[in-house]
This record gives sequence, structure tokens and C-alpha cells, in this order.
Amino acid sequence: MVYDLMNWLTAQFDASERWAQEASRHGDRYTPTGEHWRWECEDTDTAVTVDPMLSEYVEGVDGAPVGLRSVEGYPSTWGATLHHIAIRGQEELPAGVAGHIARQDPARTIRAVAAKRRIFERHGPILNDLNPYPVCMCCPNLDDDTNTEGERWPCLTVRLLTVEYDDQPGYRPEWGPQ
Repeated sequence: MVYDLMNWLTAQFDASERWAQEASRHGDRYTPTGEHWRWECEDTDTAVTVDPMLSEYVEGVDGAPVGLRSVEGYPSTWGATLHHIAIRGQEELPAGVAGHIARQDPARTIRAVAAKRRIFERHGPILNDLNPYPVCMCCPNLDDDTNTEGERWPCLTVRLLTVEYDDQPGYRPEWGPQ
């Protein structure tokens, strides 16, 4: 079970990172740390305010359509700076949907995966011949007064990392929080 969970969770991190990297690719232009996205008016190329408390829908100047574009610019062959257009021509776009999409940009996903990898590494299993059950290298065993061994692995922290991916193939319910 130890290696199954380790391999499966690592594969989930890899897939999230890969999708975010691909969403940041436009032809041969690419931002390795992931693009930051914002909604812009397609007529004026200016950022639009996305706030469901101010307006139910996101729209450009005078009702013009909006598009989701990268904040990062890429040089063109004729000297202009171009932005990756992820979504174009949106009219009557619900503000809640628009805000959620922009908040979950590739740069944020890549940062989140990096943080999850660090947490997962810190809470890795310790395997030894003296103890038949792996223990967490970070979490103390609160049931043991001597604290000579860590919490049985997977610890709650690792179990919580699986929650985001519990709808993915290969997930086992026993890996989740109990």
C-alpha cells in the first residue's frame, strides 16, 4: 500500500503540473512557472473588473466581449508584444465563473503543486525491519507516551493531500481522511 499511494499521489501532482504547463504554452511560446491570467475587454485590450458583488456578468467597455489572456507578454516576429489568448469572445459571462477561472490560473496551480510536493516529502514514510508498519517521518505518535515512533503512515496530512484527487482513477477510499 505504501508504494501504491506514493506513486499514485505523485502521478496526480505530475498531471496537475503538466496540465498547468500546457495551459501556459502557445505554440513555441511558454512560461515554465505558469501564466497569470486576467479578463480583458477585446475592443480596448484593457483589464476588466471581475466581482460578482458588483455585477452578475463580466463584460467589456459598452458591452464588448471579453477574453482571458496571459499577463505575460511574448515577443512577436514583427516586434510587438503578444499575450496568450486562452478564451476569446465571451459575452454574458457569469462573474463567479470568470473569477474562478482567473483565480485558478496555471501559475497558481504550479505553485500549489510545488507546495504539496514539499508537504508530501516532509511527511514521507519511514520503513524499517524493526517495525512492520511504516511511520510518518514528521508526525509524532500521540498515542505513544514515549514518542519513539511517528504516526502510522499515511498520516492525516498525507490523507488530506489525497482529497483533491479522490475523483481520479486509481484512488482508494482507505487513503482518504478517516
